[in-house]
Amino acid sequence: MLLYKLFYFFIVIILIKVSKSINCYECTSGKGQDCRTSASTCSYGLFGCVKITTYSGGVDKYGMFPNNDRSIISEIRSCNVLPLGGVDACQQQTLLGIRIVTCYCFNDYCNGTINLNKFNYQFLVIILLPIFYFVFDII
Repeated sequence: MLLYKLFYFFIVIILIKVSKSINCYECTSGKGQDCRTSASTCSYGLFGCVKITTYSGGVDKYGMFPNNDRSIISEIRSCNVLPLGGVDACQQQTLLGIRIVTCYCFNDYCNGTINLNKFNYQFLVIILLPIFYFVFDII
């Protein structure tokens, strides 16, 4: 009986660990090629996702920043240490007609076009804990 309790205790610990990690797309592309096919897991608390897009052309004559796919020079998606200013924010710099837009976020796959959230695993853990408590009496 003790072996079963230890087994299920470690399963709960593993599920909690999985629920705390974040998944980000990780790729590099040039000329706007699609790079949303591979993902990695950032398993540390200070890590989030980053998307860095470099555009050619800078500011148009109306003072606007065109974000069309034809003007993308390169695009980088990865895991990164989140900045001190917070998450879910973008910043941009323009220099000599090149504009770099850097966006930080802390949700699963937030540096791509498909937004899934990390609450799927947390919901699973919240459901499993009472089951383990009542059925196996381990907590």
